[in-house]
Amino acid sequence: MKKNHYKVKKIIGGEFELNIDSLNFDSNIDKYISKEEGTWTTSGRQAFCLILNQLKSIGVKQIFLPSFLCNSILIPVLRSGLKFEFYKVHHDLSSDINPSKGSAILIIHYFGWFNPLASDLRKQSESFYLIEDATHIFLNSDYQLNSDRYYTFVSLRKHAGTIMGGWLNQSIKLPESEKKVKRIALESLAARFLKNIYISDKNQNIDELFEKEYLNIFEYCEGFINEDKSSALIPNVAKYIIDSIDWHFIVRKRRENWLLLDELLDSKFKKINNRLDNGIVPLGYVIKTDNRTLIKKKLAKNKIYAPIHWPIPTLLDEKLFSCSLELYDKILTIPIDQRYNHREIKYIAKNLLELH
Repeated sequence: MKKNHYKVKKIIGGEFELNIDSLNFDSNIDKYISKEEGTWTTSGRQAFCLILNQLKSIGVKQIFLPSFLCNSILIPVLRSGLKFEFYKVHHDLSSDINPSKGSAILIIHYFGWFNPLASDLRKQSESFYLIEDATHIFLNSDYQLNSDRYYTFVSLRKHAGTIMGGWLNQSIKLPESEKKVKRIALESLAARFLKNIYISDKNQNIDELFEKEYLNIFEYCEGFINEDKSSALIPNVAKYIIDSIDWHFIVRKRRENWLLLDELLDSKFKKINNRLDNGIVPLGYVIKTDNRTLIKKKLAKNKIYAPIHWPIPTLLDEKLFSCSLELYDKILTIPIDQRYNHREIKYIAKNLLELH
């Protein structure tokens, strides 16, 4: 076991833990996602599947995908049987696309910032079907989830310890979740409680065997969600957790932490987004660096886990889409979410500046 020398959380980043005392039991999720419209699903991936199924049912045969995306987005597309093509996303996240009539187009709002491509495509959407992945942006004050002009879906697990949770802006009648899905939801909940118990005592030694216990459960649950092909409503326990989380606090804290880290780093690292305008709720503090592998490794040594968005999908032709390689190869997302106070953010900044 390793000694924790800092009065900060033993682990920064990774899967969300869950503290029952922090559950608000007075829902404000309806300020961001409508209670009256749309459909709750077990995951954002399942929500995307339902959209693709609807489009297939009206004769859509092809979808255009951004060349910068998470590999998990491809799973529903491959299962749908739709033909797909990638369109170019450049190192500055700008895009080139010339959609064909009657096709579908997926755009992603990256890291909490509105993708300007959406504004252009919405004006032309009468000739094709626009799908917006709003996972990174749905908490933003000026983003409109409910629209009859485009399809949209979100995954809530990227923002809090929701155990499960996806949503799409189409009202679809779904059956209840099967028992095995409900069991997975409870296992995920237990793992989040375990992680919270472990990290709450800042004076306890680091115990990597204990960490492995809940990490194995997380991995098992994630694998199940990846393979689950059912279309069903979100389990009640998962929706209960979503309704009990203080989403206003998440919005406020993420902005506060991003701004503090930005001030502490003092332009020592190149950011993927230079400004945090009013209303933007960042997924993380995303930097672009030639030394990503070294920085990630050094941070991990100090129990700061910075995710990579994303590994290059195996189906992407790197020669044809070299414009996106800089994003895949150089960006690193530093955690700044609501789990952390000023002490943790200063600790993150200290470790980053030591590597500059």
